[in-house]
Amino acid sequence: MYLGEDVSCLIKEYLVVQKDEAELELAKTTMGLFVLREKQGPLCEPVEIGIIIDGVEVLSELSSVASACAMLFGLIYSLDLKYPDELKYSFETFQKIVMDIESRKMSKRVVQKDEAELELAKTTMGLFVLREKQGPLCEPVDWHHY
Repeated sequence: MYLGEDVSCLIKEYLVVQKDEAELELAKTTMGLFVLREKQGPLCEPVEIGIIIDGVEVLSELSSVASACAMLFGLIYSLDLKYPDELKYSFETFQKIVMDIESRKMSKRVVQKDEAELELAKTTMGLFVLREKQGPLCEPVDWHHY
């Protein structure tokens, strides 16, 4: 995801044989997508893709994970829902940079990442490290090699 956020907080993947387990776990989910597959692996076509909000399946039988992400964002925006804390920077980035909605009101962390990526685009080779604070002793939030 973005800025070190965990994709498993957004997309939950299950096998069809785990459907009962999945339903119990999804009932405790604040917001996210679920993908049911017959077999393990990204090359196995999903049997079902859906959206969960407050433990309730609000949309199902979606055509792709990308479509489900777009639909989830539309639901968040139209229902004026708060972004989940564990994914707030990813959603903010998608909203303000990709979709250009309220792009003048970005959090400092997202602005810094965006500025750093613009600098990175000018570079042909290297290592990019993003930190919360300046200094070599601060733990990296995210890093990429290119």
